[in-house]
Amino acid sequence: GAGHTLKDVVVEGLYKDDRPSRYDGGADNNVVQAMALSPDGHYLYAHERPTALSQRIVRRNLDDFSMAGSITSLPFYSNGLWVNGKRKDGMAIGFAIDDQHFYLHTKNEVTAYDLTLSKVVWKQKVPSRTLNAAVPYGSSYIPDDYSKLPNRGTENTIAATDGFIYYTTDTTLEARQTSDGALVWQYVFTELPTNALPGDVILTPGYVFVLTHTNQGRLYAFSSSRTASAESPGK
Repeated sequence: GAGHTLKDVVVEGLYKDDRPSRYDGGADNNVVQAMALSPDGHYLYAHERPTALSQRIVRRNLDDFSMAGSITSLPFYSNGLWVNGKRKDGMAIGFAIDDQHFYLHTKNEVTAYDLTLSKVVWKQKVPSRTLNAAVPYGSSYIPDDYSKLPNRGTENTIAATDGFIYYTTDTTLEARQTSDGALVWQYVFTELPTNALPGDVILTPGYVFVLTHTNQGRLYAFSSSRTASAESPGK
């Protein structure tokens, strides 16, 4: 509450670029690209880079930050993917957690794991999502050696609450049941801003908000009330 440091632990096994750089700290940004706490408050989930070209999801004990589970079967970066200053396909993924599952949103799949990350509970194909949403060239530090890949990390493309997950694709906002991944609702975006994609998903009581990405020119609000129809959590 007072902002004091309660724990300071060095986590080994993460990427570190020690080359001299004209920028402070070299090119070791986005080593840990996103974090979230488990609902019980005992674990930390993180999207990490163990090497310049690889990624993983880990579950760490908050007592000592030791690893208590991981997902390593994730795509590797590849070199040579720059087009007009934008990366066509990067590491960015989205994840969400509730008291039942860990939900991972990759390019064209949503997968539910158990909370230990050791078992796939269900997996569903979904419409394609442009990873990193073609991050603009000037939005983050780009080193001389593009293989170091300092891009925007995990996007908030998926969120979970009250038995449903909500996520964006390049064309839709969709809702699925957290129990089995069954699709229960879909909205197709027909009037997006120029060069924009459906972006981050934010949940508040009764509403689902979607901010467009690459061109943050529009914010959508959807009702998530299920009083009208138990089969349609959004409208």
